[in-house]
Amino acid sequence: MYRADRPRANGVSREVSCLPAEALAEAGIVPAKGRSAFRPEADGLWLMAGNNKKSDFMKYNEHYSYIIGCRLSNFLWKIVKRWDYLDQDTLGKQLIKSADAISSNIAEGWHRYYKKDKLLFYNYARSSFYEVIDHINKGITRGLISRHEAQVIKELLIQFPKPMNGLIKGAKDNLKK
Repeated sequence: MYRADRPRANGVSREVSCLPAEALAEAGIVPAKGRSAFRPEADGLWLMAGNNKKSDFMKYNEHYSYIIGCRLSNFLWKIVKRWDYLDQDTLGKQLIKSADAISSNIAEGWHRYYKKDKLLFYNYARSSFYEVIDHINKGITRGLISRHEAQVIKELLIQFPKPMNGLIKGAKDNLKK
């Protein structure tokens, strides 16, 4: 079983999957053999606002919920691209927009100054996550998503709520205004 290199807040490493590491690496969820865990520039997350100075503070694209949201949206994009036009136009576009909104709202909320604004965008991201679940269930029911793809998606979906709720709780507890 593969363990992520990123520890939890309490220092315990996080279980990533019960699927074989090769299947997850093929889907782009975990690093392939010989590659380190998460590097933003290697995972297509190299473009960042601001300068490139080293900082003691975490950046939005290093947070686990953002990483999962990006990987989920990229994986779903690959799936939806193979659908026919009707499926892409109806369910596919909504699925991609809601999946993209997860990481986008985390990034936007991360850079808001006021506590209410941060919480608003983090809750938008969490709501988009539940919208994605609804669209995925429809895709599985309609036979658009294979059993293997559904397993890989499930692995990502299982990992998302805990870091996202931690991000929301951290903003609630630690910010004053």
